[in-house]
Amino acid sequence: MSTKTQPESKTKVITKQVQMPHTYLIIFGVVILCWLLTFLIPLGKFDTHKVTYKNADGKEKSRTVLISESFRYQYNLDMNKLKTKLNELKDNETKLEGIGVDKAKIEEFLTLDPSQWSQDKLDEIGLTEPVLYSLFNDEIYDTSKKLKSHAGIWGTDDYYGFGVLNYVFEGLVTGDKYGSAVGIVAFILVIGGAFGIILRTGSIDAGIHSFIKITKGYEYLAIPALFILFSLGGAIFGMSEETIPFAMIVIPFVIAMGYDSLVGIGVTFVASQVGNATSWMNPFGIAIAQGIAGVPVMSGAGFRIIMWIITTGLACAYLMVYANKIKKNPTKSIAYETDNYFRKQVQSIEENHSFTMGDKLVLISFLIGIVWIVWGVTKKGYYIPEIASQFFVMGLVAGIIGVAFKLNGMKINDIASSFQRGAADLAGTAIVSVWRRVLF
Repeated sequence: MSTKTQPESKTKVITKQVQMPHTYLIIFGVVILCWLLTFLIPLGKFDTHKVTYKNADGKEKSRTVLISESFRYQYNLDMNKLKTKLNELKDNETKLEGIGVDKAKIEEFLTLDPSQWSQDKLDEIGLTEPVLYSLFNDEIYDTSKKLKSHAGIWGTDDYYGFGVLNYVFEGLVTGDKYGSAVGIVAFILVIGGAFGIILRTGSIDAGIHSFIKITKGYEYLAIPALFILFSLGGAIFGMSEETIPFAMIVIPFVIAMGYDSLVGIGVTFVASQVGNATSWMNPFGIAIAQGIAGVPVMSGAGFRIIMWIITTGLACAYLMVYANKIKKNPTKSIAYETDNYFRKQVQSIEENHSFTMGDKLVLISFLIGIVWIVWGVTKKGYYIPEIASQFFVMGLVAGIIGVAFKLNGMKINDIASSFQRGAADLAGTAIVSVWRRVLF
């Protein structure tokens, strides 16, 4: 009797790779979520007042800030209740004197039909919303319904009102050159253009390889050294967006040493945020806040310095563990494929570009420019417009040196085309940065 052997059943395992959504998709999702929340969350407001404080240089300045205990939900005015209260107020000389409102103006206002009343007309006689609330609290409002405000799907300020699908344009034109959206866009594009010229010379890559050859076997010391340096930048003068141009230099550097671009971001931007979080003298995050709070500027510096040392040490150690893992097996990096661009570029420079006198002059001019920026920020209070101009000068000088020494075969037209290409490379970064500011 023969037995039939049954074939072994094979289980086919299908693994599905989860793809990370594009940054723009994530931001778009957040925008839509915030828009939907406006249909649910009622309007609220704070009162504000001016406070004086001393900045990091000891100069007295003033600033408008929120009064934390003044939060309230917004309601429509109940004109009948308001009329009753205003009739009582016009006969109370003490209150009128205290708020600086003329009795005759209130009497004239009361002659108008209540249907014509509005907060704008009340403002004209000195009865602003904060003044009314301080006098009557919620007694003059229809508290049966909290107000809500939401944008339409599409529209502009001139047509139908702001629409949520117009956030791309609104995000790019919001504010002014001093740190608002339009300023950040210009800052990033100018820096991108300047570094496009500097990178076109090939001097940065040539310098990286020269450094690696000289320090062979000690590359691992570069990571903590850079991390501490940028953490100090965040702690001392509030580096944040300013690290973007440095990341453009550091990323090829760390990739050439066998790490990935995430390590480059870690030792620049992440390190600066660690420094910001535990700063003891950041003029933007510490000096202003302490002045407003009425405590001595730089008070608590000892404790903050200890916290900076501990936090920077732990963050740096964590990054070193990750960096060592990637160095042993670069394919474990989520940025392995995208980093191929830098690997090929660095390899090409290593094969075709020696470290010449022209390269040294480019790097010296770059170093002088960095010193100029640090001096300007710490001593003169330079901010985004000045820093952008300084980087433009650095790029222009590098381009002139590159043409004079024919670095990487540079010609005069390459200065302009490299600036254009560098600005284009950071266009996406500029858009993400301003959308983040508009949202948060």
